[in-house]
Amino acid sequence: MMNECFAKNDDSPTALVATICDPRFELAIFERLWKDNPSYIKRAKIHFREPYQKYQDRATRQRNIETPDTEP
Repeated sequence: MMNECFAKNDDSPTALVATICDPRFELAIFERLWKDNPSYIKRAKIHFREPYQKYQDRATRQRNIETPDTEP
């Protein structure tokens, strides 16, 4: 059932990202679900990495704004 659901969401990786972010599942669920198809696991990692990097960059920029590097 889950395999069919994720296969249908190939164009919209939101479900993959949400599942990986869920501490109950993480990437391990895909490693078990798709153990015979490593290309699916690789795709899940790529789909996760892109938004993660985007939000990490945004958080870094916000921290730099909140704590300017100036001397008193």
